[in-house]
Amino acid sequence: MKMSSYYEKPIMISIIIPCKTIDSDTERCVKDCLKQTHSNYEIIILPDYNNNATRFSSEKIRIIPTGSYKPLRKRLIGCSVAKGDLYAFIDSDAFPDPEWLSNSIVHFNKSEIAAVSGPSLTPETNDDRERASGLLQASPFCSASESIRYKQNHRSFYVEEIPTCNLVIRKTVLDSIKKLVPDIWPGEEIVLCGLIVKRLGRKIIHDPKVLVYHHRRPLFIPYLKQIWNYGLVKGYLLKSHQE
Repeated sequence: MKMSSYYEKPIMISIIIPCKTIDSDTERCVKDCLKQTHSNYEIIILPDYNNNATRFSSEKIRIIPTGSYKPLRKRLIGCSVAKGDLYAFIDSDAFPDPEWLSNSIVHFNKSEIAAVSGPSLTPETNDDRERASGLLQASPFCSASESIRYKQNHRSFYVEEIPTCNLVIRKTVLDSIKKLVPDIWPGEEIVLCGLIVKRLGRKIIHDPKVLVYHHRRPLFIPYLKQIWNYGLVKGYLLKSHQE
C-alpha cells in the first residue's frame, strides 16, 4: 500500500517539555528523549527561567524560558516555535521508552487519527509509597475507566480522553483548537480531547507500546491532594463545557 504524501518526507516531531525549573527529573526526561529510535526530532524545554542550561549540549535541544505559567500555556509557547509536523507532549517528571516516538508515528498514516497516547507506568525505582499510589491509579476500583492510563495493556483502542503527560498530536489539529482550550491545570486534557473527538470528529488512539514512565505522588496526603484538585477541575469543566 502506498503511503500518503504526508509520509513521503521525513516526519519531524517536536518534543515539548514544560517545567518550573531544570532539575534532576527534567534531566532524566531529556536524557531518555535523546535515546529515541526515531531520529528526526527536536526537544523544546520550557522552564520558568534559564537555569542549568549548560547541562545540555545536543543540537536537538532548545531551552525557552517562559516565566511562571501553567503547563498548557508553556506547551503552547513551545508549539509556537516548534518545527515539527507532530507535537509530542511529556511531563518533566516522566521519561519515555526508546520506541515512544516510533510506535506513535505508525498511527498517523490514517487521516482520522488526530492524536496518539499510551500508558504512563510507575517507574520501578520509585519508593514504596509512590508505587502504592501507582497501584491505586491502575486499579479500576479507584480510577474506573481511567485506570487504563496507568497500566500495560495488550491491544490498541480508541479513547475520548488522554493525559497530556503522554500525548502525540498533529500540529494541524492542535493549531485549529488551541484558542478554545482554557488555561487551567490540572485537567486541560478534558477540553482538549473533547474538542478533538466531538467538535472535529477525529479519533484518539491508545497504544500500549506508546509508553512513558511517570513518577507518582506518594501516599497519602500528596496523592489525595492531587486527586482532589483534579476532581474539582473536572467538576468545573463539566459544568462550563457541557459538550
